[in-house]
Amino acid sequence: MSGLRVALLGFSIECNRFAPPATGADFRRRAWFEGEAMLTEARAAAPRIAAELPGFVAEMDAAGPWQPLPLLLAATEPNGPVEHAAFVAMMGAWEAGLREAGPLDAVYCVLHGAGLTTEDDDPAARCSAWCAAWSGRTCRWLRPSTCTPTCPRRWSPRSTPRPVLPLDPETTWTP
Repeated sequence: MSGLRVALLGFSIECNRFAPPATGADFRRRAWFEGEAMLTEARAAAPRIAAELPGFVAEMDAAGPWQPLPLLLAATEPNGPVEHAAFVAMMGAWEAGLREAGPLDAVYCVLHGAGLTTEDDDPAARCSAWCAAWSGRTCRWLRPSTCTPTCPRRWSPRSTPRPVLPLDPETTWTP
């Protein structure tokens, strides 16, 4: 298969500091999709995941050949801050997947932006910065900041990507 090689990943939760912490098990119960299961769910008639990924996959499928490289999408209902170790484990899975994927044309991140961990006030920003550093000049970093459930397809392969940082294959995320 030819076309763009695009890694897919995501982290979605809305947090309230006064609620009990969310665990990895909370994500696994609600929406934990790895590898091909992400694409199967994104292409389902009634996906159980936020509209950003199904919309992006539909646009890419319609645009022509591409090589999706699904890593991990983890989402759960509103909860307390995510146990930091659970978030670190997600980041580790993304990093391992990116290293294994080899050269990419883009990294597509589904990030809710209202999350917390027990040690980080903005894990989505940390993930965004890490993805931007990973993707670099040779790869586009894409985040669906304009997607909503009523209009999930605003990004397309013809859109202008966001600026990114230089690629450093030795970059690793440090908790």
